[in-house]
Amino acid sequence: MCTTPKESKGELVAIKVFDCWTKPERHQAFLEEIAFLQACPFHPAILRVFDKGSYKGYSTNNQNAPFVVMEYLPQTLRGAMREGRLSLVTKVSYAIQLLSALVFLDSRNPKAVHRDIKPENILIKGGACVLGNFGLLKRISDLGARDLNDMESLKASLGHGMPARYRTPDLVDYLNGGPMPTPKSDVFQLGLVLTELFTGRNPHKAYSDIRNPVELEPLRQIPGSHGGSVEALLRRMLEMDISKRDDAGKIIDGWEGVFRDVVDSAMALEGRAF
Repeated sequence: MCTTPKESKGELVAIKVFDCWTKPERHQAFLEEIAFLQACPFHPAILRVFDKGSYKGYSTNNQNAPFVVMEYLPQTLRGAMREGRLSLVTKVSYAIQLLSALVFLDSRNPKAVHRDIKPENILIKGGACVLGNFGLLKRISDLGARDLNDMESLKASLGHGMPARYRTPDLVDYLNGGPMPTPKSDVFQLGLVLTELFTGRNPHKAYSDIRNPVELEPLRQIPGSHGGSVEALLRRMLEMDISKRDDAGKIIDGWEGVFRDVVDSAMALEGRAF
C-alpha cells in the first residue's frame, strides 16, 4: 500500500496492489472487489474507488499485478479505539454510519454481504467512518449455490479468512453445510465491533475450531445515562437466532434516536456535541 497525489483534485489516494499468486481464488476475489466498488453508486460510508490498472514491475512471477486506486483514509477504527479518545457522540455517529453502509449493501440487486467487518477494516478520518476491504464480499445471486473455493477462503485461519473473533452464527452454519449467509450476518458482525467500541471488550468467546458454534460472554455494563439504550441495541444486533435478528434498516432507527438524545445531553452539559 502506498499513497500518491491525485492530480485532478489534489488529494491523497491509496494504491492497493495484488501479489498473492499462490492463491488464484484470492486473485479472483481481488478483481471482484474492484468491480463491485467501481459499480457502486457513491455512498459516504463505503470506500471509494477511483481507478484500476496493472503493474508489470511488481509481480514476483512475471505476471502483471492488478492494482486499485482508492480514497486514502489515514486511520483504522482499531487504532482509534487503542487511543481511547472517542467521545460517546462520535461512537454513536460511527455506529449510524456503518449501519447505513449495511443498509446500502442490503439494497443492492443482488444483495451483498461483506462478511469481514472488524475494526481493522473500518477506516476513519475525523468524523467520517468508512467500511473498507471487500475481499470476502459475496453477492447473493444464488442462495442454493455452494462455492468450495469460497468456503476454503472463509476457513483460512490467517489473513484472508473469516475474522477469528468476529465470526457469526450464520457464517459458521454456512461452513457446516447450511445456507449462504444473508445481510443479517453483517449486522451480527458489526454488533461485535460496536460492543467492543462501547465496552472495551469483544464478547466473542475463544474456540478450538472455526466451525464451532459462536458463544458470547455477557456484555459489560455501559456506564452513563445512555448506556442502557446502547446496550439494548447491541443485544438486538447480537441476536443468535437469525429469524429474530433485525436487519440493518430496522436497527438504524434506534441508533438515530440514541444519537439525538446523546447530542442533546452533550449540548446541555458542554454547549457542543463534537
